[in-house]
Amino acid sequence: MKANIIQLIKPNGQLDIYYMKTNKFKTIAAGLIFQTPLSEEYLVERSLLTNLLTKRTKKHPSEKDFYLYLKDLYDTAISSQMSPRGLVLNVGFFANIIDDKFLGPKVDLFPKALAILNDVITDPVTVDGFFEDEAIKQEKKLLIDDLKSMYNNKALYANMQLIKNMFKDEKYRLNLLGDPTLVEQVTKESLKAAYEKMLASSAIGFVIGDVDEEDIKKAFEPFGFVTDPEEFSYLDLETTNRTEIQELKEEQKIAQSTLCLGYRTDIRIGDPLYQAMRVFNGMFGKYFHSELYKEIREKHSLAYYINSEYASRKGALFITSGINKDSYNKVLTLISNVLAAFQAGDLDEENFELTKKAIINNMIEAYDQQTGLYRELLFFIEQKAERKSLEERIKEIESVTKEEVIACSKNLRLDTIFFLEGTNGDEEYA
Repeated sequence: MKANIIQLIKPNGQLDIYYMKTNKFKTIAAGLIFQTPLSEEYLVERSLLTNLLTKRTKKHPSEKDFYLYLKDLYDTAISSQMSPRGLVLNVGFFANIIDDKFLGPKVDLFPKALAILNDVITDPVTVDGFFEDEAIKQEKKLLIDDLKSMYNNKALYANMQLIKNMFKDEKYRLNLLGDPTLVEQVTKESLKAAYEKMLASSAIGFVIGDVDEEDIKKAFEPFGFVTDPEEFSYLDLETTNRTEIQELKEEQKIAQSTLCLGYRTDIRIGDPLYQAMRVFNGMFGKYFHSELYKEIREKHSLAYYINSEYASRKGALFITSGINKDSYNKVLTLISNVLAAFQAGDLDEENFELTKKAIINNMIEAYDQQTGLYRELLFFIEQKAERKSLEERIKEIESVTKEEVIACSKNLRLDTIFFLEGTNGDEEYA
């Protein structure tokens, strides 16, 4: 299966539009992404903006009016997302549109949907140049509620504390949503400043679907944004050379404890061992057939759950496990033993093959979804390298050797341990 061709279109000579032509879907995904170096400045404001802007416009000043207009556009969906890519912050605004081919002649839905997307970004409801006080108040409350729900999710909270402490002098520590105190400090003045700075930042557009190139040019021509040729750092190379492992504990009145471990690695996207690191992570802790799950959950019954996650742009690997507080030392020892077995070359053949198959299946599934193609498109923009077909990527996974997996395991350095200790009694494992 050949890689989808990506064309670069410049409708007004200033804005880059990346077009991935495909007729796999009945909908067209299109959007605009603002890019800035990741920093703490206006981070919370931008999080609020992604929600404020996608609910109404001056032409459709109430949420109901806006909703009904989108219904008239055959349920066009408008959404937004803020996400880090290495040391780059992407703030994206998206439209999911039914392909005109399935609606009959003279509907012209694509340009109408792009026009409302442009309005969402550039024509918000304001009073004397500022966002409305009541709208700001409402969005701040919703964001604070989200933050509180994150606190109540103890596995998520423990992971956030691990990251906050492990990367305290690095940008990776930043929580894109901020915290309740920072949210409360947002003013209409700071929100306006963040909005204006966002509009002035570098932007790129994209279209995934089957659309005539001239129609794309016409639809994006009114978008008055500029693609800045500056180089962004899509890999996070910031690091801390720790001389000893950080071991941190926090007590809460909860039944289940959460153990989190953070490792550093030099292997990131683009490294010759990148695909091997994906295989190692799968064998180590990502799946139900992984060694951590088999050893700690199934064999010793010491965990409610256990899994690992590889942060490929940062060069980090995280383990999260729900355990009884009295099992802390036992679980740490078992994790260390499992990793030591990898480093000694003790690899299970069945796990090795199952992991490769699981990764390949995930790749195939992603290739058949617009979200997967969107990630592929971003990767192409960031890497500026020749794209590979699905078959070539599958071959890369199939070609990973056990020796490479062993090398990846030896590249891990335990940096920080965070233990959220429950002090409210323990429950039986499910």
